[in-house]
Amino acid sequence: MSNRKDSIIKAAQKVFAKKGRSGATTGEIARTAGCSASAIYKHFESKEQLYEVTMQRYFDETMAILDDELPFKVSVADHLRWVILRLFKMFVQDSALARIAAAYQLMEPGDSCQRLQVRTKLEALLAEGIESGEFRPADPRLYVMTLGGFFHAWLMATLDGESLSPEQAVEAMMDVFLNGVLAAPKTTPAEHP
Repeated sequence: MSNRKDSIIKAAQKVFAKKGRSGATTGEIARTAGCSASAIYKHFESKEQLYEVTMQRYFDETMAILDDELPFKVSVADHLRWVILRLFKMFVQDSALARIAAAYQLMEPGDSCQRLQVRTKLEALLAEGIESGEFRPADPRLYVMTLGGFFHAWLMATLDGESLSPEQAVEAMMDVFLNGVLAAPKTTPAEHP
């Protein structure tokens, strides 16, 4: 990819993150990239195509993390912990990408092919945990929705300036996900007759 095209995509990420898909203009993207609007049209047909390329980068990076095989055998819970930590770190390193991803999850209607691929990959990992007996039997789709809710809450808190590190967030999220939120039942000594 050319340096100009790459700088346009990075500028578009920043503008889309700040203004959203509909609020972003080609002119503002060009100013942010330090080029003319005509330079953008040399590489992209429209703002919509540029948005699609930006979102494709997000999904490509997410799928690369999900497809990456661990070089050693770990429990499904530890594999899930590793995947989530890498996703969190990806968003911490690129806050524009995090903002676009958050907006995409909330604002884009329907299920894109990419979103379906991510969900299917996560469902397969969770199904493996159910099959191995590590996780309680349930519909893996419900587990993915639960994880998605945790992930989105962390992402929004991070974007709002709360300072929970990715490592702390993963541990807290995994603790609630794996162990639930109910306190252990209180036991009382048996009464003697």
